[in-house]
Amino acid sequence: MTIFKDCYDQKQSVESWNDSATALQNTGGENMTDAREQYDDCGEWSEDVAWVVKDSKWFHIDKQGNPLYNEKHDWVGSFSEGVAWVVKDSKWFHIDKQGNPLYNERYDSAESFREGVALVMRDGKWFHINKNGKKVKQ
Repeated sequence: MTIFKDCYDQKQSVESWNDSATALQNTGGENMTDAREQYDDCGEWSEDVAWVVKDSKWFHIDKQGNPLYNEKHDWVGSFSEGVAWVVKDSKWFHIDKQGNPLYNERYDSAESFREGVALVMRDGKWFHINKNGKKVKQ
């Protein structure tokens, strides 16, 4: 089973303590992931994906414990509407579940997509974008 240290409470799973580490299991007590890697931290499941941290690098895994993509980031958010925000070299952008950036632009901050738009900031100004990275009026 995959071992997570300091995991948050999960809505779709329960925590099982073992030698001061946490193993994610489903509510039936079955392991949700296998023993391929140990992670330093993890987030809640969203769209059957969780973010994890290993050696200060962030990425997403599926419920079998497999990384969704090869790239590692400085910080990542949970998936919403099929995409997640990530931070790389202090710049924020959104990726799909294969790790592909949705657009070329990079921002100073970004929030999750809701109803097809996300709030982003560049040069101290906040505005909404669509999944193509185009500015939209709200």
